[in-house]
Amino acid sequence: DPRRKRGGETPPRRSEEVRATKCLEVRNLPSGCEEKDVEALFGGHDLDVIVLDPEQRKAYVYFYSVEDAAAALQQRQGGEVLGKAVDLQPDPSPRSTHSLEVHN
Repeated sequence: DPRRKRGGETPPRRSEEVRATKCLEVRNLPSGCEEKDVEALFGGHDLDVIVLDPEQRKAYVYFYSVEDAAAALQQRQGGEVLGKAVDLQPDPSPRSTHSLEVHN
């Protein structure tokens, strides 16, 4: 099979990758994007936390389950935020949302 790597392993597909994570990375966000705009992209999905990174034009969207993340990835890929197409990727090494520091 030409899709197989050396050693007989088949590369994981995106849907298989997301099974290991509850977090999706949203790339290519428009400037001025807010949390509510990212949340609107995932309307109908049960979100836990959204972490915006405006400097990198990214957001990390955490779901309550890997099943929710997989469904959102499949249903929302190719979606838009504020009229701009965004790219969704499973985040294989999600950041801890509970250890974020806030500085005054």
